[in-house]
Amino acid sequence: EYQKEDPKMDTQLLAFEWSMRSNKLLMALQSVRSALKIDPCHPDAHKAFVRLVLETQKDDPTREALHPVVNKVMTEYVSKMLGSGTTLQAYVEKYLDAHGSTSMVHCLAAIEAICLVEGGKSLVDLLKKHLVSGSWFQAEYLQDRLTTHASCESVHRCLKKLDGIGALDQEWKQLCAKHFNYSVYFEGSQAKQLKEDPESILVLKKALDTLAIN
Repeated sequence: EYQKEDPKMDTQLLAFEWSMRSNKLLMALQSVRSALKIDPCHPDAHKAFVRLVLETQKDDPTREALHPVVNKVMTEYVSKMLGSGTTLQAYVEKYLDAHGSTSMVHCLAAIEAICLVEGGKSLVDLLKKHLVSGSWFQAEYLQDRLTTHASCESVHRCLKKLDGIGALDQEWKQLCAKHFNYSVYFEGSQAKQLKEDPESILVLKKALDTLAIN
């Protein structure tokens, strides 16, 4: 009960992962409902909902059939979330259209969800079109703080975990390094220079001190 009512997103997502691995779909549903109640557009909550729906649709003869009451609860909630006559495929496409430009983390989650639902979709093509294209470094995103070092790092860590994307994680790292010259994580040009020539940081400090005095 504590888990169900906990207002923290991380708690709900961890509970969801445990429930899925334990094949406790009703508890997984409770976690997803709570997560989406906290933030209906949260990227990880979106992926969790999609995974849950796919799990309930999976034809697995080795798994025990859902209790009729549990199945009814699951079906009603999924129908409510998808909307009348809306397929899961249309649902994930709609999320990308609505939230793909909210943040790069939302965009990545939307792409992952689409590929979960539509096996024929190319993950690489979607990532190149919507994420690893450089558009996230346009002035509007930088000025509105939608693109930050933290968000870029988060996306890179996610990309490194994805299979079948070739060197896209390295492409993203190089793209970020151009915009964050002093980033140690992305190995920006200025960060490399400071590493190779530590004394150069004294020159930078002196310049900053001079500006402060003036």
